[in-house]
Amino acid sequence: KGRANRKSSWVMLAEQGGYTPLPGEQTLYVSPPRTTLALQSSNRHPPAQSYSQQCKSGVVYLTNRRIIYLPVSSTPDFQSFAVPILNIKDSRVTAPWFGANKWESVILPVSGGGIPAQHAELEMTMEFKEGGAFDFATTFERLKERLKQAVDVARENGLATGDGTDLGGGEGGGALAGVNLNSVHLDELPA
Repeated sequence: KGRANRKSSWVMLAEQGGYTPLPGEQTLYVSPPRTTLALQSSNRHPPAQSYSQQCKSGVVYLTNRRIIYLPVSSTPDFQSFAVPILNIKDSRVTAPWFGANKWESVILPVSGGGIPAQHAELEMTMEFKEGGAFDFATTFERLKERLKQAVDVARENGLATGDGTDLGGGEGGGALAGVNLNSVHLDELPA
């Protein structure tokens, strides 16, 4: 049994640590535990309406469905975070002169996931203090390409509409409803 944290994400947490996978979900990458996460609204919002959430130490899981971040020490305000793969755009690794490599992206939050509805997109930054940013980014880009291919095939066969972004409840429905996510594996990707 797990405990659901409906307030700030759709991640079912496993009793022994980690997360409870969705049906057919496979973990493709796990970060070292000192990875940071920062979510914030873009500068278009006035300061009073801005959104910001940060965690200094946690683990990132990349699965064939989503990115999951679990803090090493959760707080009542922040226990977990998840975003569907196809809700992530403009991702890149930045390598500063000093400090750890960062992976930055823009995310489209899922309705009901705990992020205020007025924020149609947020900036997400993960800092990989113990390494792994390039491995994560490479695996993510290959996976996203494979998911896009699966959505395109489903759309051609009349099984799906849209581009695969999930603006609903975060359970992989909507545009991905006609896509067999269990068949999305990295083995099938060209190197």
